[in-house]
Amino acid sequence: MKTLYLIRGVSGSGKTTLADIIIKAKGRRLAKSISADDFFTDENGDYHFEPTSLSTAHEYALAETERWMDFGIKDIVVHNTFSRQWEAQKYIDKAKQYDYTINIIECQNRFENVHNVPSCVIENMENRWEKI
Repeated sequence: MKTLYLIRGVSGSGKTTLADIIIKAKGRRLAKSISADDFFTDENGDYHFEPTSLSTAHEYALAETERWMDFGIKDIVVHNTFSRQWEAQKYIDKAKQYDYTINIIECQNRFENVHNVPSCVIENMENRWEKI
């Protein structure tokens, strides 16, 4: 069975940590982890966020997801905020198109966020949160 895991949560909720755990359990060569943050991470692993490129980063993550689906990767883990239904719906539609089972996981933890997202931005994420 092919599975798409959509991990959602505000910054600092543990999305990337959970994605890493799933990828390790499934086997790094057989599963793929994708996020919009990947777009801002260089080949040395350094993160350089550019707010004006955020929509491009999300387009990149969706395109990468579809690329791996087309390739037939068994387990794909996408970890983005997905605060709104329409943000996840694009991935849900791709999963249906490529015959993937969908697991949506919501992280509700509050850890220190590694990208230094200001608390007011996190609060805005929480205020626009929709149930999926």
